[in-house]
Amino acid sequence: MAKAGFARVKAVLSGDTLVLVGNSGGAGPPPELQVTLASLSAPRLGNPSRGDEAWAWASREFLRKLAINQAVKFKVAYRVESIKRDFADVTLTDGNRNLGVEMARAGWAKVKSSGDGKSAAFDEMTAAAAEAEAAGKGVYNTDAEASAAAVRTVEWRTDDAAALLPTLKAASPVDAVVEMVRDGASLRAYLPAFGRMVNFNMAGVQCPRLNAASGGRKRGGAGGAGGDSKGEEGGVKPPPAPERKAQPYAEEAKAFTEARLLNQDVKLHFNGADKGNFFGVVEHPAGSIAAELLKAGLANVLDWSIAHAGASIPELRAAERTGKNSKKRIWKDFTPATVSGQRDFTGRVLEVVAADTLVIKLDTTGARQERRVFLSSIRAPRRGNARKGEPDAPFYWASKEFARKFVAGKTVNVHVDYERKLEPREGDKGPATVRHYATVSVIGKGEHNHLAEALVANGYCEVVRHRAGDERSSRYDALQAAEALAKAEKKNMHHSKAAEKGVHKSTDLVGDVAKATTFLPFLQRSTGHKAVVEHCFNAGRFKLYIARENCSIAFALSGIRVPMPARGPGRGGGKGGKAGG
Repeated sequence: MAKAGFARVKAVLSGDTLVLVGNSGGAGPPPELQVTLASLSAPRLGNPSRGDEAWAWASREFLRKLAINQAVKFKVAYRVESIKRDFADVTLTDGNRNLGVEMARAGWAKVKSSGDGKSAAFDEMTAAAAEAEAAGKGVYNTDAEASAAAVRTVEWRTDDAAALLPTLKAASPVDAVVEMVRDGASLRAYLPAFGRMVNFNMAGVQCPRLNAASGGRKRGGAGGAGGDSKGEEGGVKPPPAPERKAQPYAEEAKAFTEARLLNQDVKLHFNGADKGNFFGVVEHPAGSIAAELLKAGLANVLDWSIAHAGASIPELRAAERTGKNSKKRIWKDFTPATVSGQRDFTGRVLEVVAADTLVIKLDTTGARQERRVFLSSIRAPRRGNARKGEPDAPFYWASKEFARKFVAGKTVNVHVDYERKLEPREGDKGPATVRHYATVSVIGKGEHNHLAEALVANGYCEVVRHRAGDERSSRYDALQAAEALAKAEKKNMHHSKAAEKGVHKSTDLVGDVAKATTFLPFLQRSTGHKAVVEHCFNAGRFKLYIARENCSIAFALSGIRVPMPARGPGRGGGKGGKAGG
């Protein structure tokens, strides 16, 4: 960066040191220059190894509020080569005020002379400092108690963020000053009211990493687990550390956030914690920085932490869609998902195959149309295999029954979120199949009409953890919230005794003549049974489940003949046969 010209104050490091940033010209990060105000010396701020000097924080705060993000004119007056530092005169373009003079006048820094050079405003600074000293301002305050109180005490580390979270959450929003931008979505902030530095991450947002590993030796190789390397002490050089390289757009994402938040006053909403890090929302008068990162294509939504974004979740999802559709930066190669067939349709649920699998008859004129759909982004308990001796998974029956009572025979709206192509198994000559995954809602059921959410909320299904960029349910955040509540309340499959509580044992008499013959007298004793039709083999033959007798039977209507259904693709129905004897 040039040694004179116009710039913007990017950061205020202390009461006499600034970081200036120029214009990038549209290619790469903008140039920067760290300068110390010429002929001026302010109290030193502390760090984890030493404390603040008296009045250091007040001095820095005065300069920060005066200069941060302001346009300035600067000129390097001299350079001290022994410490590799530039000393400059810096003037606000708005009002033409020299920052060195302003600091001296307020008493927050002392004027000093140097054999290497001096400020062009040295005489004016000296006069201003004399007035401040006479008035006992700032560092010239001779009150011992006031000077002692002006030493800031800082907790630099937070080893147990979870323990501190309730306190910070109750106090939210908490006033903070952003001291460092670690990457586009991760900050280090100082909380004046708590005297503490914290690591704060914007909930639900992930930017490209600045220090992503890109090579190096992996564990388990030479010198790794199972090897006989003794390290440097044993005379063997340890394997080299993995090379670190910034991911594409990482520097740009960091610069984007720095330009808007670094050294700014913000309010932090603390909603979650993980080890030494906090998660939540940054409140800024200009709006949501997290949403702007997503719109600019400099971040993607991070599903596992988005629950900590609170009311901002819909805004973040919408912002990510904007970034994707505009194909900006990280989304430059993004291709929107397409689905075959209708994406939105209405129909009546004919069959609940499993809790997450439905057969729906479309509301269309003309030929009858049916579609099998799978519920998006959830996983239901699987049915066992009686032939292989595999039992049903816990809550398979209960989850299917819940879904049946919720949607069977009802009219629903279906929105297909995505589809998956399944290649035929090895040795299978059939074509590849396409599964459609959808969000299903019952018409006329009120607010809580989404089947998947109801299943998850009652602990009958779990939410699928998708990879970044994968298509998912249009109500994915609601599913995650419902699952978190079900886990907290230990409902059904989340109960500590789920393996015992979720077992359902019944007798399947279909295809077992001997067993069916044994059960027949018990079934004939009653004049009627309430049953659930589990499957229709044809118009006159069904599989029924009789709850009172806890058994499944094959049942045929007697005395009628019905057409036989098609037996495969492209085959017509048979001429007809008797349904029963």
